[in-house]
Amino acid sequence: MPLLAVISGLSSFSLAIILPALPALAGVHGTDYAGIQFLVSAYLLGLALSQPLWGQVTDRIGRRPVVLLGFTVYVAASLACLVAENLELLMLLRALQAAGASTGTVVARAVIRDTHDEADGARAMSWVSIGLGAAPIIAPVIGGVLLTRGSPESIFAVMAVTGAVLWLLLYLRLPETLEREQVQLLDWQRFLGGYRALLTNRGFLGYTAVYGFAQGAFFAFLTVGAAIFADSFSLGPGVFGAVWGTMGIAYVLGAFGGGRLAGGVRRPLLLPVGVSAMLALGLAVVAFDAWLGPRLLTVLVPLFLMMLLTGAVTPLVMAGAVYQLPGLAGTAAGLSSALGMTVSGAFTVAAGLVYGGDFTPIALLIATGSLLTFLSWLTIRRR
Repeated sequence: MPLLAVISGLSSFSLAIILPALPALAGVHGTDYAGIQFLVSAYLLGLALSQPLWGQVTDRIGRRPVVLLGFTVYVAASLACLVAENLELLMLLRALQAAGASTGTVVARAVIRDTHDEADGARAMSWVSIGLGAAPIIAPVIGGVLLTRGSPESIFAVMAVTGAVLWLLLYLRLPETLEREQVQLLDWQRFLGGYRALLTNRGFLGYTAVYGFAQGAFFAFLTVGAAIFADSFSLGPGVFGAVWGTMGIAYVLGAFGGGRLAGGVRRPLLLPVGVSAMLALGLAVVAFDAWLGPRLLTVLVPLFLMMLLTGAVTPLVMAGAVYQLPGLAGTAAGLSSALGMTVSGAFTVAAGLVYGGDFTPIALLIATGSLLTFLSWLTIRRR
């Protein structure tokens, strides 16, 4: 399970490690900060487009060959980033990095589906959640250290080495978990039929929506968090960095606790209690803002608790999405991850558009995300 946690976190690790180096890379490639941000956009686009495709392929030819191929692509793209001479090529290579790294997220979920029943699968998914939560905390720290001791390109070298080490571990330790009789040739009718079956399954859509909206409620704050700290609280980016780390730790703790509870007698209560509490906290953010205006404690305490709860319910909803239809574990893992990322990404875009120095629109976005999380759970409950 620790290996599955690490490979599932590689995609978010590779996204976050480069963030401290963006200003330096902008100087290297002769562009401004807005231009260098396309390295982040290209990476997210690579993740969103590749995961559903990898998921289908894993259901046809197996988990092991796909993840080994993906990590080979990741290492090759990371090495090519070292010598990329223009921004356009670097953007393309970042998209290829994302496509390669995304196989870890897809395959980790599919392997758990292959080897665990649903109750144990939710508990095992907590490892994936921990990997997803811990990677964005650790990565910027590593990126900052590398930047102070070397060139920004050294970050790509570390990615390449990391990918190569993980490839070797996967080669040595990851068996094939797709049963031999399920291996089959790719054909378009089956390819499209898998997507159609999932996109018309209310349970799959409901669990995926809970995941996306819960993440989106928090990402709405993180997108402009540094600006909020400066505009509303007169606090610098260092304080925001500490808050980011604390929120990440809350997510990891929630995932660990949620995984333990998912296998016990309290499992049926975890999701309804979690999403109901998230709704109450999201509405509390708006109420406190309307009553007192932005205050550090009335903003951070509800968000900290929401992050804890998000970590707790994430293993359940990730398991719920991939256990809906037998034989489509990989497809479900890839499609659910891509759709959830798209939903949460929409909140980051919306936050950037509506924020103008006033916290109120962000508070409303947080409440909207928590409300939609609750409504998404109702679709599962009615089913």
